[in-house]
Amino acid sequence: MAEVREQGEGQPEISRLKLELITFFKDNPGLIDCAEMIAARIGRDPAEVKKALDELAEKDICARMEHGDAPAVYAYAPSARFLQKIGEVAPELGQSSRMELLRLLFSREEQGDGPGG
Repeated sequence: MAEVREQGEGQPEISRLKLELITFFKDNPGLIDCAEMIAARIGRDPAEVKKALDELAEKDICARMEHGDAPAVYAYAPSARFLQKIGEVAPELGQSSRMELLRLLFSREEQGDGPGG
């Protein structure tokens, strides 16, 4: 596998694409989107992005969420855990409503009106 290489004293070197995705999620903490749209936003090949996202999801760095026949969507792991908590607190909300609430909360936080502002 060319994605992770050993560097120096046994320290794994993460792929450039994975680092780019982690940085992208940290810069866009409320983002929840499919691999194809994330690939378009960072200017990368969708198949490579999907593979890297799936590998990051296996390591709990991001979360992969599936809903019916729609393409899987990915979110930064802290955002995904928050989304799960919303579902526990308000189970009557559908998936799209929970995602919209998460986006609203993060946009308010970025403007200084949210919980961290």
